[in-house]
Amino acid sequence: MFGAQLTGAQQVPAVATEARGTASFTLNAGKDTLFTSGSFTGLSGPITMALVHNGFAGVAGPVVTNLLPLPAPK
Repeated sequence: MFGAQLTGAQQVPAVATEARGTASFTLNAGKDTLFTSGSFTGLSGPITMALVHNGFAGVAGPVVTNLLPLPAPK
């Protein structure tokens, strides 16, 4: 299981916001299914996208997967 604390400071570029979140990711034993869970507070509106990026901290890495049934941005 992997976990993450989510804040506006982690955006690239960083954004000033009171919004916070936590997320967890669990890969099944067969390594073919990823289970995700998240909890968020202080959002200014509904969730419109949830993406996983691949990259080092402070770098806007490419989108690896979209966690919602919405199209990923291009």
